[in-house]
Amino acid sequence: MTTQTERQPRRLASLFGPDDVLADYPSAAVAQWYRRLVAFSEAHGGVLAPLMLRLWLDNRDPNARKVIPPHPNLMNSAIVRDAIAFHRSIYLTEKKARLTDGIERWAGVIPRLQGAGYPRWDGVGELAMSYQSLAAFSELQTASFALNSMSMAEADVFTSFHNFQLRTDVTVVLAQSAGGRTTLAFKKFEARAIDRYDWDAGKHLTVPNPDYRVQASWAIRADLQRIVVFHSNAKRIESDGLAAPYNLETEPWEVTDRLILAPAAIDPNRKL
Repeated sequence: MTTQTERQPRRLASLFGPDDVLADYPSAAVAQWYRRLVAFSEAHGGVLAPLMLRLWLDNRDPNARKVIPPHPNLMNSAIVRDAIAFHRSIYLTEKKARLTDGIERWAGVIPRLQGAGYPRWDGVGELAMSYQSLAAFSELQTASFALNSMSMAEADVFTSFHNFQLRTDVTVVLAQSAGGRTTLAFKKFEARAIDRYDWDAGKHLTVPNPDYRVQASWAIRADLQRIVVFHSNAKRIESDGLAAPYNLETEPWEVTDRLILAPAAIDPNRKL
């Protein structure tokens, strides 16, 4: 039986936007609906989104760490490509690194050659560097999902990772040409995604309803082909011990984009 308190989010939502239809059902029923959404997503080409949602439903330890293999949907995502291109520019000291305290500063190979803020590197042998930054969908990309015009692969990333941290680890070497030109080459360029799989109770997402036209007593709103899912329901499921957030990381993958790996000329003495 649904209480007055449980019904309140749905009524409030209807005053300012779509109804929270899941608020009318007990947590156990909603958790099962999420499991049917997992199966529906897998049957329609989803890979990362159903995997990560199932991990959440099966998890009971909010401190758990889950490591999953990288998938082409993620590795080939536009926001991953943009983030990796940005990381390359950091390593080449073409753009400033964005630090966690909001400060930007020069990083990459040139400050290390000059000993400016980093241990000085003499340019001999190999140099290992790493960088981590946010990979985020733009407002335009988010709107394309809302309009159901995002590609299947990109939507898989959007509904699983959404915005997340991307870390890259590189190894570089320098070479000198006969004319005195210094060239940097990447011997290793690896990437991995890092995220916290949790829910923002103040947000919602429109998804296909796996129970659409299902003639069964347990079906949730079989008259609706799509449902606006308020994430407050996911938080309710967690509070009732039917799921738990977790820390997520992918195994590293090797970046193979020739534009990213292409050698680049640098000026070791450039004034920063």
